[in-house]
Amino acid sequence: MNKKERTWVLVEDQTLASELVEQYGNQYERHLVEIPRTALVMMTTRETAKNSLFYSGEVLVSYAKVRIGSSYGTGMILGEQLKKAEYLAIIDALYPLLSDIEKVQWIKVFEQRRAALLHTINQEQEAINQTKVSFDVMEVEED
Repeated sequence: MNKKERTWVLVEDQTLASELVEQYGNQYERHLVEIPRTALVMMTTRETAKNSLFYSGEVLVSYAKVRIGSSYGTGMILGEQLKKAEYLAIIDALYPLLSDIEKVQWIKVFEQRRAALLHTINQEQEAINQTKVSFDVMEVEED
């Protein structure tokens, strides 16, 4: 599981980040490099006709930077979620410091949570698909 997949699980799951920080984060001394704060970030979009980039607007994000030993971590998330941004930064800094056994345990947890999230998303998508109207089967009445 790569960093992008781990981050997706941490962002989408409501409790995993706090659980991991509570379980492992207190074992290490950590320093806030940048306290959690909000900022506006320019959102880049690719324009398809010319295949060029342009800025479509600003997005509110929460971000934090943490140092644990010699490892730095950055956490950034959409909206005003200061605590979660801090948790993401702690996990980002903490992951390289874990032993191989701990990394295997984390990956198992991430995969379980990922499977549960995907199952929930699939159920929601099925519920939406059941309410869609199929225009192919509708008959047109001719007068």
